[in-house]
Amino acid sequence: MGREELRIGSLAEGIDAYAVSHNLDVWKNDECLECAYLPICFGGCRFLSLLRTGAIDGVDCRRAYLDAALEQLVRQDLAMGRSWHSGVVNFVNILLMDVTL
Repeated sequence: MGREELRIGSLAEGIDAYAVSHNLDVWKNDECLECAYLPICFGGCRFLSLLRTGAIDGVDCRRAYLDAALEQLVRQDLAMGRSWHSGVVNFVNILLMDVTL
């Protein structure tokens, strides 16, 4: 990510344990656990949370976006003969492009 404080290792040194420092369990809260989108979201992107809030340990909830767009994305993929998994990959790519600072 280019931020020393978020460094988890290097190719030469290997990767350090980062599950705690990057709060990979952020999705283990009542709101996320009750959400139908948990299997494709898991609390959203830690980096986007960092960009939006300044903290890497927050939830980057995309429920409103998924409510509005997921059905159309899946229908589009089905119409084009792509698998549902392809639609999820496309959704993730769209989320990564949708960075509002």
